[in-house]
Amino acid sequence: MKTNKIYFGIGILIILLFTILISYSNNNLIQLYPENNSILTDSQPTFKWVGKADKLIIDDNDEFTSPVIENVEDNSYRINNKLNFIKYYWKLSGNKNSSVWQFRIDSVVALELKNQSNLYNITNVGTTDLDVEVIEEERSLRKITGSFILRLNETQQFNLKNKTIFIGKQR
Repeated sequence: MKTNKIYFGIGILIILLFTILISYSNNNLIQLYPENNSILTDSQPTFKWVGKADKLIIDDNDEFTSPVIENVEDNSYRINNKLNFIKYYWKLSGNKNSSVWQFRIDSVVALELKNQSNLYNITNVGTTDLDVEVIEEERSLRKITGSFILRLNETQQFNLKNKTIFIGKQR
């Protein structure tokens, strides 16, 4: 008997909290993603929120002096153009305005080396184009034997000799 009363009480509480959340979110904008002060590696993030927004406003200045303004209809929006690797501020506008949140986009420099028979494939698996230098070590002498640009997800094939080092730098 006592257990049923507890479940009934919990059920009422859940319904009450859900009702409060719905009425609150209809009048206010609650930002969900990107989280405040977060660091992202996706230069085209999907923004998410709760509530009715008309515009998503993004700028690299907290005063929003040169904003990118996107008209929105749903509760999420993916940026069409790639953002730079810097700090951004974002907010929403609708019947009410949201808070101002910030996030930063960082690049990831990463190369993947796979052996395919006697050939090796080197692939850019990071988030930015890379300037790559190929350095071979023969005896105690190191020399640069090549350099190239490796775009996102692009692969180059090599027949490696001696000790070979690949150094990738953000372009």
